[in-house]
Amino acid sequence: MRRRDAGLGGLPPSEYWWTDEDAVAANAAGRVTPAQYAAVAGRGIRPPYGAYALFAVWLALAGLMGTATGRDGPGGDSAGLAATALRTALFGGVTAPYILVMALLVGVPRWRARGRRRRRITALAACRISSAVGEVVARPGGEPEALVGTSRLSVPEGAPALPPPGTYRLYWLESAKAGPGPLLLSAQPLDRQQAEAPANFPSADAAE
Repeated sequence: MRRRDAGLGGLPPSEYWWTDEDAVAANAAGRVTPAQYAAVAGRGIRPPYGAYALFAVWLALAGLMGTATGRDGPGGDSAGLAATALRTALFGGVTAPYILVMALLVGVPRWRARGRRRRRITALAACRISSAVGEVVARPGGEPEALVGTSRLSVPEGAPALPPPGTYRLYWLESAKAGPGPLLLSAQPLDRQQAEAPANFPSADAAE
């Protein structure tokens, strides 16, 4: 995206991320910029290797117990075989719930995060971009919000601060099925006369 000097118009450089002219033009044409794609998709999330390691360790220990049981097989006495089998059963019954709980605690957040990222990438592939006149409003004691009517637009994780409160033509990425809500892409500043003019950018839903 185009870089501008700090202090121009009193805005810190990060806020130009939303109002960048190149980004607005790309969104108006139904496209996202590489920077927007990277921001929406987010960084790659590794699989929950910790959860897999817990399962692997448990299976290895269970295998060792099974090996010990095999050594007391037909060549050994029945009492030793029964005792070893009982120890194996007790080991599995006692440790399996703990291993399962620990693996879920480690793995579920990662699995969910990977699922959310896949849905965001699906939305980017569909690239359904809508637009409408909206506002950036300041909430007392909270973060600014981007609103279209009474609907709030989410922002990608890690995105810079929203531009100052005011009226903007907002462009957002429509969500995919079962995906995240509409994600704000860019905000074109408007004066009062522009804000009252009829929109000339059809939404993705209206185009269908």
